[in-house]
Amino acid sequence: MSQLNIHVTPAFARALKRLMRTRGIKNKSEAIRLAVDEALQRSARNPPVDWKEQIGIANKFPDTPRDQWLSEDELWESTGR
Repeated sequence: MSQLNIHVTPAFARALKRLMRTRGIKNKSEAIRLAVDEALQRSARNPPVDWKEQIGIANKFPDTPRDQWLSEDELWESTGR
């Protein structure tokens, strides 16, 4: 089995310790293997969304929508005031 050395942030180290405590895992290597394996399984079940079709969709709409009322008087008349 090959060896992998990684540097982790303090936040990652705390999350890893929490995972180890929650799952009853005794060493960091096994906890990291488990976390990576679960992430890979999730990734395989939920492929990434292709957002390319969404790019530019907002450009189909005007920057400022058309006023609903022709005048301020018409605005207040429509509210019943």
